[in-house]
This record gives sequence, C-alpha cells and structure tokens, in this order.
Amino acid sequence: MNPDPSHIDPHQLIQGIIRTLPASEQERVGELVNSADSIQVINLYRELVQRFLNEPALQHEVMEGIISPAVSGLQPPPGLYESGGRFFTKWTKIEFVVVPAGVYQLGAEEAVLSKSGEGLQPNPVREVKLEAPFWIMSRPLYLVQGSGMVAPDSDTDPSGDFLVQKIADAIDLRAEIAELEDLNLGFPTGDQWEMAARGTDGRPLPWGRAGRLGFLDLPSPCGALNMIGVVPQWTAEQGESGQHIFCGHPDWRHAACRMEARDKFVKAGLRFVVLP
Repeated sequence: MNPDPSHIDPHQLIQGIIRTLPASEQERVGELVNSADSIQVINLYRELVQRFLNEPALQHEVMEGIISPAVSGLQPPPGLYESGGRFFTKWTKIEFVVVPAGVYQLGAEEAVLSKSGEGLQPNPVREVKLEAPFWIMSRPLYLVQGSGMVAPDSDTDPSGDFLVQKIADAIDLRAEIAELEDLNLGFPTGDQWEMAARGTDGRPLPWGRAGRLGFLDLPSPCGALNMIGVVPQWTAEQGESGQHIFCGHPDWRHAACRMEARDKFVKAGLRFVVLP
C-alpha cells in the first residue's frame, strides 16, 4: 500500500513528481528553478501538484518512488531517533535516510563514463539485488579549516580547505562519531553509494536525466542530498594501488563514476552507512 501523500515532506513530493517528467521537461523545470523567480517557481509547483492530484496513474508512480521510513513503519537501528518523520543521531544530529531493498540498475557503458574524464574505475552495466535496506547519511560531512566539523545542514561553503585530506583522518573521525553515538558506522561500498544516488530506475543523476541546472539541491530517490556536485565522497573499497575509491566528484556527469585516489591526500567528504 502506498503512503498517504499528506504524510510526505512537500519537497520530496515535488521531487517525486519531477522525476516522472521527460528529460526535456526536467530541463525546463531546472532552468526555471535556477532563475530564482519565486513567483514562477511557486506557479510551477502548483501546476505540478495539480497534475499529480488529477492523474491517479501519476499518483501511483510518484508514491511508489518515495521512500518514507516513518510512514512505512520501518524501524531505525538503535542509535537513530525519529523527529518529525526524519531520523537523526542523538548527539551530533546527523540525519540518515534509508535505501530500500530492491533490484538496482548499476554501472554505465564505458563511452558514457569517459565523458566525465580519464582514470575512472570500470563499472559495467548490471543488475544488483539488495536483499535488505540500509541507512546512509543524508548529506556528506566535511571539515573546514578553522571551523571544525560542518553540520550536515550548514550553509558553509565546502569548496574551501578541508581538514580531511587523507583516508586515515576519515577513518579516525568515523571511529570517534561511532563511539559517541554508539553506532556501528562504516563507509559505503561503491554499489551502496550508487544505489543511494540513483534509485532503482537506473537514472544517471540523483534528480533524474536532466542536466545540473537548478537540480543540485534536489534529493535522490531515497532522499539523500549532495550525492553529486558538491564534494567527492569516500567509499570502503580500494583500487589496485591500494588507495581508496571515491564517488560523487563535482565534475562528473554520471553517478556511476568512481575513481581511485591518486595518492593518500585527497580532499573529500564523509558519508557513512550504519553497518549491521
């Protein structure tokens, strides 16, 4: 049974409707949102919601793609606490979202990946069945010199100097947060990160198939933010040279892109998952 739309975050509902649009319409929406014309954006959202209310088939498609743990009754792991239908750690107030079980379309053709640059890890097209849901941070964490840890909902520009410039520091920070929150935290695998970014429909980017314009702040199907376009993010995996692999580089055009760090010093954000 689909969740009641009245219990869904409005931002998530609008994004769910946008995902059903053809790429050409998504581009139009992106250009309008990026124009910062608040009246036109409000009128656009009103138009989208009206279309949603008038078309039962669209309602079903949209609601099927919206993940809401509070509505579905999914219980969070010990250490996460619900507040207004969202889930946070107790002390650091880091928000987590759930990636649902299902069959995921991962990878991309080499010709598609090559458009994002050289040196990417091979990631062939394939189906991967996720047997059980998992929890992942809704936003990446980054450390800025002189500011300490940037809160997940902070407006601080993450493009400056990072304190986390090597994986050893990232691992130490993971251990500190895990101990403080009494949570078993780890880095996502490349596949887990890609599942959180792309959802089950194989979209190339978290917000759909349109370009970046106007969409960078919109969530992925599971509700994760800043999967692409803000900071690269560590994964649990290592490449042939023994350096860790990261995903989500701001310059990349596809969420299937992955790269091994060229040395142990890489400026990257941290996005943890809750381990079993």
